[in-house]
Amino acid sequence: MIWVAKLQGLAIDAEVVMEELSYENLRRQIDVNGNPKKMVCDFFSFSNPLLFRLKMAHKIKTITQILNEITGEASAVGVVAKVNERVTSANNGQIPETDSFLDEFEIVGRGVDISRIVSIVLDTTTHDRISVLPIVGMGGLGKTTVAKAVFNHELVEAHFDETIWVCVTASFDEKKILRAILESLTNFPSGLDSMDAILRRLQKELEGKRYFLVLDDVWNENFELWNNLMSLLLKITNSVGNRILVTTRSEEAGKVVKTFPIYRLAKLSDDECWLIFKERASPNGLPLTQELEVMKNVLAEQFGGIPLVAKVVGGSVQVKTRRETLLMSTLETLIMNPLHNENDILSILRLSVDHLPNSSLKQCFAYFSNFPKGYNFEKEQLIQCWMAEGFIQPSDQAGYETMEDIGDKYFNILLAHSLFQDIVKDENGKITHCKMHHLLHDLAYSISKCAACGSDVIGLNDSVSQIRQLSLIGCENNIPLPSIRSMRNLRSLFLDRDVFGHEILSFKRLCVLNISRCEICSLPTSIGRLKHLRYLDVSNNMIKELPKSIVKLYKLQTLRLGCFHGEAPKNFRKLISLRHFYMDIKRPTSRHMPRYLGRLVDLQSLPFFVFGMDKALI
Repeated sequence: MIWVAKLQGLAIDAEVVMEELSYENLRRQIDVNGNPKKMVCDFFSFSNPLLFRLKMAHKIKTITQILNEITGEASAVGVVAKVNERVTSANNGQIPETDSFLDEFEIVGRGVDISRIVSIVLDTTTHDRISVLPIVGMGGLGKTTVAKAVFNHELVEAHFDETIWVCVTASFDEKKILRAILESLTNFPSGLDSMDAILRRLQKELEGKRYFLVLDDVWNENFELWNNLMSLLLKITNSVGNRILVTTRSEEAGKVVKTFPIYRLAKLSDDECWLIFKERASPNGLPLTQELEVMKNVLAEQFGGIPLVAKVVGGSVQVKTRRETLLMSTLETLIMNPLHNENDILSILRLSVDHLPNSSLKQCFAYFSNFPKGYNFEKEQLIQCWMAEGFIQPSDQAGYETMEDIGDKYFNILLAHSLFQDIVKDENGKITHCKMHHLLHDLAYSISKCAACGSDVIGLNDSVSQIRQLSLIGCENNIPLPSIRSMRNLRSLFLDRDVFGHEILSFKRLCVLNISRCEICSLPTSIGRLKHLRYLDVSNNMIKELPKSIVKLYKLQTLRLGCFHGEAPKNFRKLISLRHFYMDIKRPTSRHMPRYLGRLVDLQSLPFFVFGMDKALI
């Protein structure tokens, strides 16, 4: 409907007005602050407060007029306004606290498969230099789970000198795969772009060694591309007995890569699916409720032997107040739409997202589409991006709860719904990183596709009229880019190479800018024009000096500098919204802390401190 598109555009315009008002309030608080002399200067500047108010009043009046027109158009087709109940933090509390149980569950129903695959991988009667075993099956069957179990099997670890894991996904790029193999071996970004240099380093790393390589989620059905990769791998080492395990949803891809016969992963039994569901629905081992036990036989049968469906639906019904509603709608959908293919599976997984406690959580889930499949998310970074996008707002409840606390709660809710996997903890048992299943990533992209373009999209174009989020992490160098016009409402931008240069300043509504690993030496001198920026990551670059205008980013909440060798700008204290400030403490080069750092009263993360006697901190 035309009026729906108008309403979406109007919501963006209203959002911009609110952002402008918020920034101007901060600017006057910092730059003018009631000083008569500064007030006079401000009046005769481009920031004239009277002109600003007139401009904002005109915009608000226009928005109101258009909204009234849309209301009339919507009423004509029977759409009426609905008073929305306020979502309180009590909704978030319905999820029990979790200790990341996802990574502690045993693998159900795959013991025989794992043993058979390990036997094939360790087969010593084959004397080929490289042998390939494809595991083929529809999405959600557990191919990656089985591959991980084989990868970490004690007999496999003892048999091979090196074990290597690479997530391939849609784009099959030989250089990218070889670079990923090298980085898996060294546990360090290679920074190499020349194929010859990558091959030489791999030869050095694998000389005289026998390796086991997992290529996860392969989609390539082109024999020539696969043959090119095999030719390159054969140049690396002359050792005999190297094995490659490939997981793929495509039968044709399995035929292209196989030297061993294809291993087709079967569906689980109803009892095995029920066991998975039961573990997720009651992670503490407590008995299930009576209504769940009554529905056992019908529900287990309708899972269709797909473990991912059983896992996600089980995680969802932990929300006690919504359990009956979710179960009935899920059961109804499963009965009406048996799980014959991946589209059917996605429709069931979507129910779990639809039943999340509030819309902010759905936005947080959809935000994962900005990253490549198989991406290792850093929890803290993820929550800070959610904050910057406005998905998390400060609590106005009694008993102060920070945005970080709310973000942590949101993360735990998504975790309890079984929407994450491969949880990584630090030595204190605190979650630091996680990943998302490929099918769930597809679901996140389908939810946000009207506003986001991710690095798994081949051939970015202007089919998305107003892109709100764009990620080029892991994209091929020659990928077509969207037009600047289609990105005028861009709020999040993730890059791993410098493709826009100073054109970044055209994206005036940016809230999140991650340009780490872009190999840049400086930031645009006018970066202060990105006045709505709340998250800035310039780590892993060669920046020696921050532009003076950076102190005009009054809304900036997170600043990640990495190994920064310069001095902070003179008026660093103007970054009054700063909550998280990161610099590499392994090689501190600053002689002192930024002046008046003590005035940044919202600061919560400061991983280093340089003692000095000559500069004031407050």
